[in-house]
Amino acid sequence: MPSYRPALHCVLLAASAAVAPCEESVLLQLGSSQRLAQPSASAAGQSRYAHKPCAALNASAETSSLAEMAALRGGLQVLCRDFPQLMEAEVVPGFEANYDRWFDSAGWVDDAYVNYFAEHPEKTYAEETELLTESVHMFSSRPILAFNFGRQPTPASWTAERFPQLVAFRVREPLPHGNFNFNKLRAMLLGQVRTGIVVDSDTVVFSRSDVLFPRTREEVTKDYPYPIMPVHWMSRESFFDDSPYRVHLFKCPGCPQATMRWGHAHPTWTYHALPFLGQLLAGAVLPRRRCLELSEEVSEPLGEDEDMFNVGLWARGAWKQWCKWDVPVTQTWIGKEEERTWPTPAFTEDPKWFPHGIPYAFYQGHGATHTNETLTWIRSGKPCTKCWYYKDRLYDSMEEMQEAFGYKDGPAGRTPKCRL
Repeated sequence: MPSYRPALHCVLLAASAAVAPCEESVLLQLGSSQRLAQPSASAAGQSRYAHKPCAALNASAETSSLAEMAALRGGLQVLCRDFPQLMEAEVVPGFEANYDRWFDSAGWVDDAYVNYFAEHPEKTYAEETELLTESVHMFSSRPILAFNFGRQPTPASWTAERFPQLVAFRVREPLPHGNFNFNKLRAMLLGQVRTGIVVDSDTVVFSRSDVLFPRTREEVTKDYPYPIMPVHWMSRESFFDDSPYRVHLFKCPGCPQATMRWGHAHPTWTYHALPFLGQLLAGAVLPRRRCLELSEEVSEPLGEDEDMFNVGLWARGAWKQWCKWDVPVTQTWIGKEEERTWPTPAFTEDPKWFPHGIPYAFYQGHGATHTNETLTWIRSGKPCTKCWYYKDRLYDSMEEMQEAFGYKDGPAGRTPKCRL
């Protein structure tokens, strides 16, 4: 595989903007001068290359004034009291220079893709994660943080020189209870990211994915402190009795009423959402699961992180949802644009939330498990031209599709629409 250098193209400020070359000095001004930060020890005296937020709860004045650190503290009170060992991660040796490139002196990074993975005997998640990392280097100007929660070491072929946008972390303590996918929440908290996007290992990012960072900052604020997920392609409500996916209907007696269509667990967030994320994780790792303040009887059947995200957001009355930008790779990405196939409308539309189907944006591809095809596609480096799809038609711009969609801003209940 080829070596990479940090991308020198300007950050996309609008979904319909074209990638344009720019001076390296502009790139160096990304965020709050995160590339210019000098190495320093944390206020708690721990190594710069280890994230141990529980040890920093009583931080000195160096970090106590940071709004993001205050938000992280707000999400860690219960976790640090009952499960402090879960909240420790260290940079994989050899990636210190990349850490210094992207993290500032307080140990925070402005924007980052965040991944979690582990090797299993029956599946090589590291191979998928490597393809994801390669796609970030091809199409993004942001770093990717890869958290290894498994017993196997991070692959030796991953080096800072080969992947300068990769910061690899190792987390040694396993979850005491619950599904492995709850490590997604751990990675979101341990990353110390001001604005983040979760990317599963079977994901690839595309040329317009970076626009989600500024859009997330606009949407996840002090007044709306919750992560936002893209709408799921599959409705989990009982609208279609003849659907082959009816076995996935979500039944949860006692759960709060849904405030939006079921979301796919690929959240974006800012530090304002850290208290919510910490509370969600604290309940997920209990011997008997609790989703926020919901009863054990209601919470215990929520066996997946996606269940917890959706029900937790409903419980808070959250109403913001992204349109479908994590598009199934095998259906819609591999091959020529004019030869793409599309999800069956019966699985994407529903009479309650999206009576004419879901709007799509080709920012990321999900389900990238066909590694040879995916690798060929990534290395082609071809940008998307008609990147938006709605109601059997491709559009030249986000604005054009939104007009067709009838997009109106406002809470669910008045305008239950997705956002881009």
